[in-house]
Amino acid sequence: MRLLLTALLFSSLSLLTAAEITVNALLVNRIDEARKAVGIVVATIGPSGRSITAHGRLAKDRPPSPDANTVFEIGSITKVFTSLLLADMVERGEVTLDTPSRNSSPPP
Repeated sequence: MRLLLTALLFSSLSLLTAAEITVNALLVNRIDEARKAVGIVVATIGPSGRSITAHGRLAKDRPPSPDANTVFEIGSITKVFTSLLLADMVERGEVTLDTPSRNSSPPP
């Protein structure tokens, strides 16, 4: 039985990219070892496409694992996402920091 589980683990790991394995290791560390969170879902976009990695539980008393369809309350973190997207657009030359926001907003 142990050999079968080990074989299944290694065969499933071979389907993961190096980035997914790294993200999963970070989640395991943050949730299982450091106990800094209960459950986390991470979405990444890279050269090989989109990837979603999840680990943990929905809550301490809720055993289901989070997945791509889990809804999290994100609070004020949207400001961080917006600033990261703006910085990326500046790096790509799509906008400058002096570009008025009305030039980047969809029409009313």
